[in-house]
Amino acid sequence: MQGSSSSMDPQFEELARHVADEVEKRVSKRVRGAEKRLARGTRVHMEDLKSVVTLAGEGYGATLDRIERQLTELNTKWDTKIVDHDRVLADHNRRIAKLESKSG
Repeated sequence: MQGSSSSMDPQFEELARHVADEVEKRVSKRVRGAEKRLARGTRVHMEDLKSVVTLAGEGYGATLDRIERQLTELNTKWDTKIVDHDRVLADHNRRIAKLESKSG
């Protein structure tokens, strides 16, 4: 071993600097490429998600519309039945009153 000098050979230092610069350039290029691909992929996924959410919202809206129609139909049927029921009770009441007036 040569002396305990802490300085490296200038040629080795230059080579190490060159290798480090080259590695940084390649890694930076790959990172930028990965960032671009990730951004594109994220954008595509966001568009897909937007589409899914829109379809789900439309489906939910259609379901609510159908439920509203069914409730309206049910309400109409009940209204009709209640009116018929009230008529029957009124007629029954008239008959009872008529019978009571005859017997009394």
